Amino acid sequence: MMGKVATGTGRHKVILLGEHAVVHGYPAVGAPLDAGVRVTIEDAGGVRPGLAVEGVRDPGKVGEALRRIAVAAGLGDRAIGARIETALEPGAGLGGSAALCVGFARAVLALAGEPGTRERTLELAAAGEAVFHGNPSGMDAWLASSEVPVLFSRRSAPEEVPLARDLHLAVLVTGSRAATSEMVAEVARRLDADPAATRATFEEIARLALAGATAMRDGRIDD
Repeated sequence: MMGKVATGTGRHKVILLGEHAVVHGYPAVGAPLDAGVRVTIEDAGGVRPGLAVEGVRDPGKVGEALRRIAVAAGLGDRAIGARIETALEPGAGLGGSAALCVGFARAVLALAGEPGTRERTLELAAAGEAVFHGNPSGMDAWLASSEVPVLFSRRSAPEEVPLARDLHLAVLVTGSRAATSEMVAEVARRLDADPAATRATFEEIARLALAGATAMRDGRIDD
């Protein structure tokens, strides 16, 4: 890389309580992981504008997501090369796409000389996340840009969940891949088919998420 270079990072995540219900406005508890995605980008200027992506098996969808972020950042007329480094394959259920979008958003903001505020970073990341998930809750991107667990809801501002005790997680990556967008669509179909039963399930999930956040704050993680 020989042009102006910038880097950005985003963290992988786990959702501890509230997976998928969070898309429909119910609370969920998640935590960022130490592992993440590092994106290094080069601005080659305005000659032959476009985006070249290295470091992923299938650059098609990734390239489209990153292109949308670049356009939203006002760099759509630039020739940009992006190199992606991650220890985890996409589809592991650990927020790889959000980590990628947050990392790229931070990098393009640095390249554009724009302050990398969290609000602006998440705004750009959302443009890319829509390519992967259609209707993302925003939780994955929030966690990708965070260093602490969070109680997240679309209906209110995210709340950090300070831990009274260390929380150690063992995350096993099996190698199996799944499309989050398909599961999100399936939950939506169930909600349409049986709204009362599905919302009752959501309410129970919400109760568990809130109780879990309280237990983490109070140090009662063994309960």
